[in-house]
Amino acid sequence: MHTINERNIENFTWRVELGEVPIFVHRMPIHEGKDRDFYLHDHLFSEIAIIEEGEGVHHIGNSSCRITAGDVLVLHPGVLHAYSHSDDFAIANVGYDIPRLAMPRLDGYDMLNFSALFPQTQPPEILKSPEGLLMPVSRTEQECQKFLKPAFHLNPQELQHTCLLIQKLQNELSSKLPGKNLQAMALFMTLVIGLARTGQKLVPSSTRYSPRIAIIREYLNKNFHLNPTKEELAARASMSPRNFFRIFRQETGQTVGEYIRNLRIQRAYALLMGTGMPVAEIAWKCGFPNSNHFSRFFKSVNDCTPLEFRNQKKHADILQKR
Repeated sequence: MHTINERNIENFTWRVELGEVPIFVHRMPIHEGKDRDFYLHDHLFSEIAIIEEGEGVHHIGNSSCRITAGDVLVLHPGVLHAYSHSDDFAIANVGYDIPRLAMPRLDGYDMLNFSALFPQTQPPEILKSPEGLLMPVSRTEQECQKFLKPAFHLNPQELQHTCLLIQKLQNELSSKLPGKNLQAMALFMTLVIGLARTGQKLVPSSTRYSPRIAIIREYLNKNFHLNPTKEELAARASMSPRNFFRIFRQETGQTVGEYIRNLRIQRAYALLMGTGMPVAEIAWKCGFPNSNHFSRFFKSVNDCTPLEFRNQKKHADILQKR
């Protein structure tokens, strides 16, 4: 039994060998989790937690939520959480390190649930404690509460298919066959797409996007590097400009300009971390008029230049591999 005020940081270093794909699978069968009750922890990686059978309770802060077979929790760095009644359910955890995961997003954000697995926000900063331990900066209580309830719920058929896929992924990760990292990545992408397409996201119907706004989101997700005019977007939605911008902000919580800038900056993060592409080329690919404009905007968001951001991430990776 663990006390609820402990903070434990789970890292990739003991799960994934250097040079391998940054994905792991850990399964905890039913009746084997009693020692994990109230084990308060967060991660240096993202995690998909699928309840395979039974039921238990998920805790974040002073809030709790009952979880049952078919529920899928999605957790990202900086979220302190714990389980209770852990002996009464079986869980499969799939961990993945987004900054180190060279997975193309392509049209993934066209799927409504994809952003739950790959958020379009910058991950929390990773710090090194005086003891030499790496830890993510904890999110605010309000941010953490977003991760309390399941992101998806799978019906029995979907759950069976997903559990078999996770078993294949686990087998591939532990194999010695050539190409195992490539095959593991393919299986992981299949898992992600399956969840994004078939999982029933547990959000109020009022927060779903109307068909016209969904059309614009899909268009912008694919064409964020362009500079469409307000009139063009409103016409594409078959709405007046005034009505379009009012409803777009109402449904997304952002203005169109903010939405486009967030898409561009997320693409920039991926290119800075996953490629050696020059900053000027990244600026062009992300739709910024020039590298100076890109650098100024990037620094206003991140308090560092694109090159400083790239170097910080490289340094963090080196520290994490030690």
